[in-house]
Amino acid sequence: MPLECNPGNMCFEKKFFNYSMLLLKMQSDSTYGSFFGKVTVGFLLVSMFSGGVRAQVYLGVKAGPSVGVNVYENTTYKKYHESLWTPGFTGGLVLNVEKKKKFGLSMEVLYSSKGRTVNSTSNDYTKNKAVYSFLDFPALFRWYFIQRHSRWYLNAGPELNWWLSGKGYMEVYDHEQGTITYDYKIHFGEPEGSYEYMNVTDPKRIQVSVAVGGGYQWELKNSDYIGVDLRASFGQSYWGPYEGGEIPSIAIKDNFEFTNNLIVLSVVYVIDPIGNQRHERR
Repeated sequence: MPLECNPGNMCFEKKFFNYSMLLLKMQSDSTYGSFFGKVTVGFLLVSMFSGGVRAQVYLGVKAGPSVGVNVYENTTYKKYHESLWTPGFTGGLVLNVEKKKKFGLSMEVLYSSKGRTVNSTSNDYTKNKAVYSFLDFPALFRWYFIQRHSRWYLNAGPELNWWLSGKGYMEVYDHEQGTITYDYKIHFGEPEGSYEYMNVTDPKRIQVSVAVGGGYQWELKNSDYIGVDLRASFGQSYWGPYEGGEIPSIAIKDNFEFTNNLIVLSVVYVIDPIGNQRHERR
């Protein structure tokens, strides 16, 4: 049941809680089945949120390396397959809405490259290494701890992830030819018959994660900030079915029944556009 928000109480936190619960509910609600429907509702919620709060706004960019690992639950699969931590990259745009420099909401639109490495002792392949492209949309509640000319913060909240594409290679051992490498591209939709594609049946292209982390920022002139952000993201959605991936021409199948955990270290630069205008007028 949604929390009420009456004059005089902590509307900021209650609005964020209610909106976060709705974002998570959209993961399984057919009313918002399309990606654009979910994004539209998300921005509407942000507009409602910011409209009722007198807040300071920061705009900026962020980028940095990441490292991720796939988490499998099938015990038989884990017996013959080892999932390894694999590097990636994340970067994009940042919008921070702050209230009295004590708490706020950090909203981001990020492009992320998420790596995957699986070593296998089964008969299908010996190694599967891939990289997947995503658009990520975090909406994180943030607590600030102010120091002189700097500040640090903690944040947590939900994140929508849109799976765009992917590519990789599989190494298959042949007794006569040795190790053979098959490069492939991820393919959604009508199956392709070529070994150049891995067809993914019933992919979960819209996913949900829960992100937690913190960071440190140094104040620059004109009220701008530069800092570092460390974040861990825990996937809550399977990417697809157990044998949802297949390269048909070589009869190799792939398991997409996993979630993804990600650690990201970013450099962040944000500006206060209103504060900069005031300095220019002076």
